[in-house]
Amino acid sequence: MYWKGKEDGIEQAFIDIGFDLVEDMSRRKKHKADKVMYNSTCDITIAIDHKSTKNKEGFRITKEMLDKVKLEAGKDAIGVITFTLYEMQRKYVIIEINDFGLLTR
Repeated sequence: MYWKGKEDGIEQAFIDIGFDLVEDMSRRKKHKADKVMYNSTCDITIAIDHKSTKNKEGFRITKEMLDKVKLEAGKDAIGVITFTLYEMQRKYVIIEINDFGLLTR
């Protein structure tokens, strides 16, 4: 499945920068986020909702997506939306700016 390979690629990208996988929830029927990861150096937990598309040009981020990832992260994690575009190796993160400040403390 295309989307699963992309989620696994995002997981590996976070591992490469120092995060550990806490839980892979994308295989559940009723789940919150796709991956939960933790960085012990920064003491940061992130809840990842990954969006993959076969569109080469872009896709739409909705308020519903932003609210959903925030709700799923709860108070103990930072909700992030990650995305990749079709046939592009670069990976991106969307994060609320106030939560981004937590990463720089």
